[in-house]
Amino acid sequence: MNDSKKNVKVVVLGDIGRSPRMQYHCTSLSELGHQVDVIGYGDTEPMELPQIPIKYINYAKSTCNPCLSSLLDLYYNNWHNYAHSIMALNVGEANPLVKITKKVEIIFGHKADYNFCVTKAMREDLQAKWNIKAVTLYDRPPTIFKSISFEEKHRFLLNFAKKYNKIFLGSQEGETVFSEITNGSVKFKSPRPGLLVSGTSWTEDEDFSILLTALQEYENQCESGNPRKLPKLICVITGKGPMKEYYIKKVTELNWKHVVIITPWLDAEDYPLLLASADLGVSLHTSSSGLDLPMKVVDILNELVKNGENGFMFTSSQELSKQILDWFEDFPNNQKQQQLEAKFKIELQSFQNLRWKENWEFIAAPVFS
Repeated sequence: MNDSKKNVKVVVLGDIGRSPRMQYHCTSLSELGHQVDVIGYGDTEPMELPQIPIKYINYAKSTCNPCLSSLLDLYYNNWHNYAHSIMALNVGEANPLVKITKKVEIIFGHKADYNFCVTKAMREDLQAKWNIKAVTLYDRPPTIFKSISFEEKHRFLLNFAKKYNKIFLGSQEGETVFSEITNGSVKFKSPRPGLLVSGTSWTEDEDFSILLTALQEYENQCESGNPRKLPKLICVITGKGPMKEYYIKKVTELNWKHVVIITPWLDAEDYPLLLASADLGVSLHTSSSGLDLPMKVVDILNELVKNGENGFMFTSSQELSKQILDWFEDFPNNQKQQQLEAKFKIELQSFQNLRWKENWEFIAAPVFS
């Protein structure tokens, strides 16, 4: 092997299939020519990682020995959030295990040759709180996240109905509730339902009740004469996590007539297509550490979203409710909404000028060379 090429072991302290950032790291390292192995939990199927062996573990047993890093040529950390603060959401900050985990994070943070983090806010927090130096590596979208044509949307929506949920199917063969083929061309229906998408890990740091309360207000508006001419709303909530069954039960009990929630787990290649087909995306992710930290593909918070220019920020169910109601008022014929959507799309195209690959090669690649 060329001396410039290295053996890289990527250890994911979680489910590999639900860790897109770590999978992108693996792909980028492999494209540099390094021999990459990834180690982690295998609850869900990851994206295709050509020539990258995956070693799944059932449970982790570690002595948390600080000397571990001395056995490695180089040791890197990728900070996405604080493990101890996530743990504290479940068991409280006073729990001894939370305190031990915090100490381990500090030790390994100082032992690392290099630390990456997802935002400037986290970089500054690591420096101020623990005197750990880190470099911000934003979660830029890979090329699989892009706009698609009407024809591609129609094909995907038909395929979605076959693979995940028949609610997308139209009344006629070859059409969906959103789209149809007229004179050989795809046409989006008017009126038609709105399609809202949210990706969540169903954990305490993603408060699904905020969205649920906002959607209850949407239902109330529809039930009260629907003065804003709101369409039926189909909400696709993706992801897996410990609180999923709890919220599915709550949704079932609500028995809404105008809002439908479905909760599929999508194949990796279908998620970007769903986002490209959505009328509105909602991110519920907040940081257990008290910082605004992006992202789970949909999540681009605080440092990357400019409120009213390329998206909306919200801090409560009331704010989110107003944004959803405004967006879908007289949908899809609201000219004000159409103009705002067109503006957002221009900003999104500008944002996508810098993709994961180019950003990683500029910031991270020199560290591994």
